[in-house]
Amino acid sequence: MSKSINEIKKIINYNKKNYSWEKFEKKLFCDNKFYYTKKEINLIKNLLLTELPSKYRKKFWLIMTGTYSLLSENKNEYEKLLLMFNYLTSKNHPIYKYFQKKIEIDINRSFPKTLNITNIEKSKLRNILSSFTVKNVSLNYIQGFNQIAVKCLIITEFNEEEAFWLFYSIIENYYPCDFFYQGIGIEGDIELLKKEINERDCELYNELKKMNGEIIFASNISKWFASLFVSNLNEYLSNIIIDAIILSKGDYPIFKMYDAFYAILQLLKLEIKNFHDFEGLSLWLNSLENKEIFNEDETNVLVYYLLLDFNIRFKEKFISNKNKNQKYYKFLIKKNEKKDDNKIINNEIKKYNENLMKERNKLIEKIIEKKKNNNNFKKFENIESECECNCFFPICCRDLNFKQEISEYFITKKYNYKLNILNDYFINKLNNNNNNNKILINNNNDCENLEKKEEIEDYFKNILFERKIHYCINN
Repeated sequence: MSKSINEIKKIINYNKKNYSWEKFEKKLFCDNKFYYTKKEINLIKNLLLTELPSKYRKKFWLIMTGTYSLLSENKNEYEKLLLMFNYLTSKNHPIYKYFQKKIEIDINRSFPKTLNITNIEKSKLRNILSSFTVKNVSLNYIQGFNQIAVKCLIITEFNEEEAFWLFYSIIENYYPCDFFYQGIGIEGDIELLKKEINERDCELYNELKKMNGEIIFASNISKWFASLFVSNLNEYLSNIIIDAIILSKGDYPIFKMYDAFYAILQLLKLEIKNFHDFEGLSLWLNSLENKEIFNEDETNVLVYYLLLDFNIRFKEKFISNKNKNQKYYKFLIKKNEKKDDNKIINNEIKKYNENLMKERNKLIEKIIEKKKNNNNFKKFENIESECECNCFFPICCRDLNFKQEISEYFITKKYNYKLNILNDYFINKLNNNNNNNKILINNNNDCENLEKKEEIEDYFKNILFERKIHYCINN
């Protein structure tokens, strides 16, 4: 059963009395602070039950996401990535010309209407998105990236390099690798989240189902998850949600997105009951960005369901089982070799999330298999490439469908061990004089000068390596 507003208020107020951001300012946000311990992360979780002051948000996000580490480990790399993108587009590389076109469409519709944006800010967003398409070779450009990148720019006060590495860290560390792959990841999440909401609050689930809940789940989950809850939510609401998601690094952040969606539904539960059809509810949900003020009760509801509800329900269930079945409780103590209830509960929650992820992965596998059998994988739009398919590559130069399956075909290099590198994977040109359609590797004519060629080769040696076999529709 869901908690009443009065019950939630008592729980939140208890934490407000015991925790304040100002009290821990020096400990958590001093200038030389670049990482958090486990103990500090638990402290921040309690602190987040009261709203995070905006003056601390930048520091918190940059520390928690590991952005400070990325900045120190990758000095000057952002400039090289941008140089690489400009080089590839100047050579009319079909894939990157396609990315350039898609990015340009999104530039003018990315920023909040309340901000006075100049061409300088637009140029920074363009650079971040362009560089990312080179850095993360396992993804193409996805709509929704632009809104996350804008949020990163705003949080970092338009520091372009900081915003880029914050954006990169969020995409890398807070989304499963399959999430952006042709809608497959989000399709699996929609199915699993419906089941989770039904288990948490069947009354709410049935209310949504009456109003064509399938469409509500598909439309709003897709928008909110892909944009990290920036789309159609105002800054106040999205900041509270992203704070909680940022804190969940390493603990299945995708499930914190589930909690966030559930929290929004609980926040709007009374209003949802006033609607009798999907159209009216959908329009209202998509206009939440225009809602400026949330009263104390609404904020408490949001924060409670975002940060506490799952753990409290799990704890209540555990205590109930403990009282009913002492034998089961003794079994848990023996199994965990821990006599502290909280530690046992945390261990059981971790196990629950692990099983949930296994369930998610099975759903994804079924969806991929179904799409393959029905030949439903989308092709890249309007790409006329000089490149032709060649079995030297693990993935076709023309068809990037299977490029998304990182674990199966290729991944980015993050550590300094020797790998079987594919040099110049995205910049090779077809030797038109060669009847065997072999790709020219390290062709000097592809570069304006030897120095630039060596710089490009050096960069790609730290990016790609071969995995498994070539796989595309042409062979």
